[in-house]
Amino acid sequence: MSGQADIAGATEHNWAEVGRDARSALVLLGYPAMPECMPGEADPCGASAQLHVLAYLATLKAVADHQLDHCGADPAVVSEIYRHTLAELQADPRCQGVHQ
Repeated sequence: MSGQADIAGATEHNWAEVGRDARSALVLLGYPAMPECMPGEADPCGASAQLHVLAYLATLKAVADHQLDHCGADPAVVSEIYRHTLAELQADPRCQGVHQ
């Protein structure tokens, strides 16, 4: 998927693509490599691609929070950037009104 994922209408294939991208992002941020265990991968664990995406995104959030804490970021600045970015994402028509 290119750009923002249309998660509301995602197929299992779409979920798997987002999952692979999220897992790659974790590695780029210095998180230890995670097993390739989504459906269709070398060693599937039995969980759906969607469940993997949820786990990877939650892990990404924790990694980002940890790195922000340790880089000395001003919490007020981080909060403002976060709120601005979240508002942009929620205003995107592909969000399908879930947050509006």
